[in-house]
Amino acid sequence: MPTIDKDILKFLYTACIGVSEDSFKAAANRAYLDFCRTMTFGEMNDSGKQKLRNEAVEILCERINTLIKMPNITVNDFDIWHKDTCTQLQKQYSNSGITLTIG
Repeated sequence: MPTIDKDILKFLYTACIGVSEDSFKAAANRAYLDFCRTMTFGEMNDSGKQKLRNEAVEILCERINTLIKMPNITVNDFDIWHKDTCTQLQKQYSNSGITLTIG
């Protein structure tokens, strides 16, 4: 298996995710940026959008930590975890009048 130079890997990580003390939060923020390109917020102001983003990132970080702590995870376990995570995000956004669909 080929190896990747540590400096190259660090560069790629920084280019894709950014610099952060909290890797989970940085990855969640990056995922959120990809996600929100297709999001329609209607009349919501910037502070409302930022509040939703912060809440979504917290949910994702909490859910990822839950996943990491699961011993001997199976595909079925992951599927259940993923559906629960999506459902939590749907609920969080629906509280602000935004409908998310899974898939």
